[in-house]
Amino acid sequence: MSPQKTFTPPVWVFPPEPPTFAGNPNRQPMILFFGSPDDIVFAVQPGAPPTAEDIARLSWLFGGRPKIEAERVEGPFAGPRAAMVTPWSTNAVEITQNMGIADIRRIEQFRPLAAGQGGYDPMLHQKYPALHPDIFTIDVEPEPVRAVTDIAAYNQAEGLYLSGRRSNT
Repeated sequence: MSPQKTFTPPVWVFPPEPPTFAGNPNRQPMILFFGSPDDIVFAVQPGAPPTAEDIARLSWLFGGRPKIEAERVEGPFAGPRAAMVTPWSTNAVEITQNMGIADIRRIEQFRPLAAGQGGYDPMLHQKYPALHPDIFTIDVEPEPVRAVTDIAAYNQAEGLYLSGRRSNT
């Protein structure tokens, strides 16, 4: 009789969580800011603390805009929604890789809003009272899955328009 084979479960490797740098005795912010609150602010999410050379390169990339030495930049600002990485960000991160800057995860740009000014598309952007290290953090619990047994009642309750012709009721 042949020996019975045992099952060995696979080892799953997940990408590391975004850094907080909290364990670093020289605590650095999770998000670096470049620019000026009066003009435009670039928020950079690094995967590891950047070197001085990386910071100089990023400043050059952003048109010579200096690194803002604060962890919080008072606003208000308009910028992309935290949950929506923009195509601009994807391109900007790829440019940093081509420049030899390692482990940049996201770069977004924020524009200042004058008092009472709208001036942004609420479908794509949101208003930020201030920029801080948690601007890209999404802390939302998903709703549980609900079984829909009456599509017409669900339509009405959710304010949707689903044609009765397409439902299976």
